[in-house]
Amino acid sequence: MSPCSKSWKKRSRAAALVFALVLTAIAAFAPLAHAEQYGVTVMVRPAGAGDVYVDGLLTPSYPYTWVFDGGPKHTYLAVPKPRNPAPGPNEPLSYFSFNTWVTYYQDNNNPMSVAFNLSQTLYADFKSILGVVKGVVWDDINRNGVKDAGEEGLVGWTVQLRDASNDQVVAQDITISDKFGYTEGSFALCAQQPGTYYIAYFVQPGYINSPRHVGGDASKWSEPYPNPYPAAPAPGQSPNTSDPFTLQVGGSDVVRHAGYYAYSQNMTPDQAKLLSEQNRDVVFVDVRETTAEFDPNHIYCSLNYPLNSGYLAANVGALKDAVGLGAKIVTVSNLGYRSTLAAKFLTEYGFTDVSNMVPGMNSWIWYTIASNQPYPVANAGQDSAVAEGANYTLDGSQSSTFSIYSYTWSQVSGPVVVLSNSNALKPTFVTPSLTADADAVFRLRVETFCRLVAQDDVTIHFTENGITNYPNDVISFYSYNNKPIGVKVISGGSLVRMIPLDNKTITSTKGAPPDGMPYGIFDWAVRTNEAGGTAKVTFYFPEAQPWYYTWFKYSPTNGWSNYGDHAEWNASFTQLTLTVTDNGIGDDDGQANWIVLDPGGLGYYNQPAAAVVDNSPQTSRGDDSGSSRGCFISSLGL
Repeated sequence: MSPCSKSWKKRSRAAALVFALVLTAIAAFAPLAHAEQYGVTVMVRPAGAGDVYVDGLLTPSYPYTWVFDGGPKHTYLAVPKPRNPAPGPNEPLSYFSFNTWVTYYQDNNNPMSVAFNLSQTLYADFKSILGVVKGVVWDDINRNGVKDAGEEGLVGWTVQLRDASNDQVVAQDITISDKFGYTEGSFALCAQQPGTYYIAYFVQPGYINSPRHVGGDASKWSEPYPNPYPAAPAPGQSPNTSDPFTLQVGGSDVVRHAGYYAYSQNMTPDQAKLLSEQNRDVVFVDVRETTAEFDPNHIYCSLNYPLNSGYLAANVGALKDAVGLGAKIVTVSNLGYRSTLAAKFLTEYGFTDVSNMVPGMNSWIWYTIASNQPYPVANAGQDSAVAEGANYTLDGSQSSTFSIYSYTWSQVSGPVVVLSNSNALKPTFVTPSLTADADAVFRLRVETFCRLVAQDDVTIHFTENGITNYPNDVISFYSYNNKPIGVKVISGGSLVRMIPLDNKTITSTKGAPPDGMPYGIFDWAVRTNEAGGTAKVTFYFPEAQPWYYTWFKYSPTNGWSNYGDHAEWNASFTQLTLTVTDNGIGDDDGQANWIVLDPGGLGYYNQPAAAVVDNSPQTSRGDDSGSSRGCFISSLGL
């Protein structure tokens, strides 16, 4: 229903001066104990007919929300635009209606004064003697260009009335919801003097024009001209505009509907990003202009086929040859307008899987690059040196991190080591046993989801540590107190971490802490040959150890424990062999992940009496075997 139709005029004249009663009803809200803010959203119907002054201030645009504290009264005055011809004597000019559907008819000079305690929508309805330009922007779900029953209006679309003689904007409206008797998706515009005008409809990103003037019923037609891309619009047929029409005194309302439908494969930036990570064959086709838009800022791996300059249309064959008609394409522009046209064009050309990112790059919050910026970047870290038996962490953390499919470390040359995780940014290894200093070269390969690859090498200089106590196949290192220790994985895996520490730094007494640990504690890890696998690891000591020495473990969760049931001395008490299992005995991380974390060291409880001394090689139990009497925090990063 048009607020400027003849039926509304009759209602307006019949309303008389009922505003005092209505005003009382509106203002009857109880004041709040504490002032809370509320908003009064001001709308003008039809757009362009007048203005609303709030507390004497001109509302700057429509719709516009004034924010006030609840309680105090504020004044609202609807002022019609100057008209040609001028209004007649006693002609009703306007009235206010609220979202309570209470109506207040205002005379020319008296503003209404109202106190609200909750948000309201205020519609200032004006009269027009030239007729109202109105219509509905609707969602043409079946794409047939006919406004069928059940097809809903599209709310929030901008519609302008323009002077056909100079293209100047005369009035602008936003399609509204179906509150208060208005049709959902409807708009209403008016001019203040007779003339020739046309309507400009602002299509939302992701939507396409319905066919124009389909069928014999003009009341159900879609009026705007479609965008004929890649062809140029015909003269007088600018996309998303109506044909011109005349407004004159006493003339009828002008009704011009507009049908649009959503492109079938619209997706949000979130969805586009996820798709590119789930399908490595996704092709982003960026249709923005190269120099001004694409070069400074785009999604890496994007192909640039500008739409406005005609490059896309002229080179669509080259795109087909490059990716194939069956490629999974996502079109991209700044807001989604151009990308929608591009998606439609590519689909009509024959591409079978074209999605459209809406909104566009202006809403892409993730990493972007410039055209002169390499991506990805592989950075294997700085060349360095490490001693035999020492723990070393390769560092690729300065490499690219956005949308990376894989990081892969490999050893190019040098004494062979085993990495804790060749796909981690910062894997560890233990420098192997050496007979002479040597260089080892490691390579980091970085690959994106779209198969771009970069790589970088780092050289680590291995130096002998001077320990000669043990066989060449035993990795030697110094304990925290400079005692030569050896370690060898006998079976089932490889050593990937070894950090000697002073056990006195652990102050926790949770569990069963040992009374002494002559070599401190070792933060060490083994990579097993299979997930859930078992490995045997032998520790070598510089001299025979007392028979009651055994292996103690420390866990931040469980504290200290005697590990003697899984440790066995050799006959000379110089070698202690431990059995550890991934996600089983000796593993602190609780995961079957190829890695056994086993922080611990050689220790003892108070020395037992001589009568119970047993020098036979056997499982190492100590004098408190199996008991649990004990903070070591591991930062393995494996």
